[in-house]
Amino acid sequence: MKEFIEEYGGIMMACFMGLLFLGVMSGLLDPDGGLSRLAVIFAEGIGTLCS
Repeated sequence: MKEFIEEYGGIMMACFMGLLFLGVMSGLLDPDGGLSRLAVIFAEGIGTLCS
């Protein structure tokens, strides 16, 4: 078991962190998420500058 953890522990942790990162990003990219609201606010700000 120790050899298994030494060999594949880093790979398993990298996969876990990648899935965690994807979960956070999908939450932020949700229609009511933070990044969507930021993009809308940015677009409204650009619209007021250009008009």
